[in-house]
Amino acid sequence: MRIIFEPAIDALEVGKTPDILFSERAEFTLIPQWAWQDKLVDI
Repeated sequence: MRIIFEPAIDALEVGKTPDILFSERAEFTLIPQWAWQDKLVDI
């Protein structure tokens, strides 16, 4: 999981958001947080 999860968090902290992120772990950890912070876009 570290291969995808932690680099994605690091990229977001410096403002380099990924175009697409797939991670089962993110579904329960990052995505709710980003939705609350209005950082997600519906496509």
